[in-house]
Amino acid sequence: RLANIDIARSSCNDHFLGIVQKDLSVDENEEARYIGFREQTHRPELVERTVLEVAGTVLTCQLACHYGIACNVAGGTHHASPEGGAGYTILNDLAVATNFMTSPELWQPGSPSLLPQPVQRVLVIDCDVHQGDGTAKFSTLWNSDPKHPKYDTLFTLSMHCASNYPRLKAHSTYDIGLDNGCQDEEYLQELETSVNKALAQVQP
Repeated sequence: RLANIDIARSSCNDHFLGIVQKDLSVDENEEARYIGFREQTHRPELVERTVLEVAGTVLTCQLACHYGIACNVAGGTHHASPEGGAGYTILNDLAVATNFMTSPELWQPGSPSLLPQPVQRVLVIDCDVHQGDGTAKFSTLWNSDPKHPKYDTLFTLSMHCASNYPRLKAHSTYDIGLDNGCQDEEYLQELETSVNKALAQVQP
């Protein structure tokens, strides 16, 4: 489990505690329907899995900084937004991990850390067929106000199928909506061009 649920709470407001404590702050049926799990949303197994997904990504980011590369095959819950879960994702592990990596005050005093210093900027490169709309909403919220504590910390590149979910797209820092039937050569060229541009501009 997360060593300190403030890591998630500070990123996802009270939505995280509502899931864990089985007390959603809005109409439970509507919230659960929007997430997609309906009456299963508060099952202990699903809550545990959700917490472990987020904790796994937080750990994976630290391991990547320490060793150069790491992977959490359970991560990438990119539809959950600051307002709540969506699209079968309850919490946005990418936003929580970004918050943790850029907030040394959340690191437990006396605990061994794989991070010699806080990360300044995070660039999320999302290649799922669906737009990473939830992560984009975190980035938009945090970067909309220079006084926001997470201002200029999270940037998003979403390369997705333009006609796929969600119908109403969010605004990523970089959005690359591909047409149906996109072939490998076009895909790889778009990816290389977009990633190189984002790396040069964001300098994560």
